[in-house]
Amino acid sequence: MGRISRNKGRAFEQRIASDIRRVLPRATVRRSLQAHAAYEPDIVIAGDVPAIWERLWIECHDARRPDIRAKWAQATRDSAAATLRGASSLPLVVWHRTGERSVYCTADLSTWVEVAGLSWSRSRDGTSGYGVRHRLFTAEWETVLDVLSEQSIRTDPWAELV
Repeated sequence: MGRISRNKGRAFEQRIASDIRRVLPRATVRRSLQAHAAYEPDIVIAGDVPAIWERLWIECHDARRPDIRAKWAQATRDSAAATLRGASSLPLVVWHRTGERSVYCTADLSTWVEVAGLSWSRSRDGTSGYGVRHRLFTAEWETVLDVLSEQSIRTDPWAELV
């Protein structure tokens, strides 16, 4: 990877970390050490934060033609390895297409359900019970931050639905 590409990736990761710090001012949010590639997500969230935030395995991708499926494969592979090491993680790909303003977040349905704070059970092989293991869903990054922020202060996710 060339220097320009590395710098662009670093700048995008810094932007995403800054977005998270804005919503979680008491959190410790940092970019991972690049030498820890498969051992840490691109953005590490720790400190005085709700558990859901620490579980996020965020892979960032900023490209002219983002390859979301390849990044998703990397995120799921690395987060699965983290799970084997004892950390429960939820893979997310936060991505941006060069030249556009919007930032997006892609994940499978089981991850979205957990991010929203709803109950969900995975089968023994770690996949969802609804046959959506390979189906990816995308939302705007700001919307995902809003949902996570709401879940952080809400104790009963079903309260608003009743």
